[in-house]
Amino acid sequence: MNPIVPIFHINSNQRTIDASSIDNYRINDFGNGFFISEDGFLASVAHVFECKIDFKPYAFLNDKFYKIDVLSTKHTANNENHIDAAIGKIEFDNVYFFDPEKFERVKEKSKLRLTGFSRKFALYKSPNSFSLLKPCSYFYEIEALCLSTTHCCSVNPKQTHIIMKHSFEIKIESNYTDFDGMSGCPVLFKNDIVVGIFKGGTVVGNWIFGNAIHINTIKDMYLNLLK
Repeated sequence: MNPIVPIFHINSNQRTIDASSIDNYRINDFGNGFFISEDGFLASVAHVFECKIDFKPYAFLNDKFYKIDVLSTKHTANNENHIDAAIGKIEFDNVYFFDPEKFERVKEKSKLRLTGFSRKFALYKSPNSFSLLKPCSYFYEIEALCLSTTHCCSVNPKQTHIIMKHSFEIKIESNYTDFDGMSGCPVLFKNDIVVGIFKGGTVVGNWIFGNAIHINTIKDMYLNLLK
C-alpha cells in the first residue's frame, strides 16, 4: 500500500464516501498527504487541510474517501519563523507509513525525489468546483536537488527578502501543468527517507524553484500529539 494519498476538499461531513457516489458532491481543491503511523495519522502542509466553509478534507484510499480529523496545524506569518504544516487522522488501521523515527534533516546539494498525485490527471475544473475524472489515476515522481537548507523569499511589494529557517529550497525540472496539486507530498532522500514536505514553487523556464518544510517540524508536532 502506498503511504502517500491524495486529499480532496469535499462539501460533506460524512465519515466515509464511496467513490461510486462522489458525483453527488462538490470538490473545490486538491493536494497530497502521507501517513506517519500505522493507525492513520497523516502529515501535509496546512494549506492542504484548510477548507472553505462547508467543505472538509478527505483522503482517498481503497476506493473510498475518508474524512480527515485535523489534529494540529501550524500556518504562521511570512517571516523568518514561517511554518506551513499539519497533522490529521483518518479512521483506518494497518496503513503503510513513513516512520518518523527515520526522518532526517536535508543536506545542501543532496539529490531528492518528490512523489505524489497530480491534480491535472485527477480532476477537471467546472465553473464553481472540481469534478472527478478517475480518482487520482496518475502518480507522479520526479527528481529534485536541494539548493539551500533555508528558503530566501520576498514578502512584500518592496521585495524585502527574508530567510525562512524552517523551509529549504529545491530545484525541479518538470512540466508544471503535470505537477499541479503536488503540495503536501513528501520530499524523499535515498531509501525513502523523508526530509521534507513540498509546499509549492515558481516556474522559471523549464524549471520549478520550489520550497519545502523541514520534516522535523512534523516530527515535533506528532510527538506532542502523543504526549
